[in-house]
Amino acid sequence: MKVIIFNVKYSENLGDGILAQCLETALARGTKGLEVKTIDLAGRTAFGTGGGGRRRQLLKVLQALPSFARRLIVRRVLGPKLRRLQVEWQKEIDTADAVVIGGGEPVSGR
Repeated sequence: MKVIIFNVKYSENLGDGILAQCLETALARGTKGLEVKTIDLAGRTAFGTGGGGRRRQLLKVLQALPSFARRLIVRRVLGPKLRRLQVEWQKEIDTADAVVIGGGEPVSGR
């Protein structure tokens, strides 16, 4: 049996990675022979590949823009990446017996 977990395992937030690892471990220990694979929702494949300070600066600029401009820019920048990821994700989902979404804490109030 194969389970795919969608989360933010490779987030710069250490807590997200810990939660993701705990979820993976609990699932794997709970069922003998279970294959568990994590897919990071941001497309990261390892720790330290997120862009760090540059990304934080970009987020500050985006937050200062009017919402319509922010949505337009985000759609333009993220659209192609999300389309590529969607193809990869669908291949993984097609081979899975179950999908779990979670393993990180959403940021709110920022």
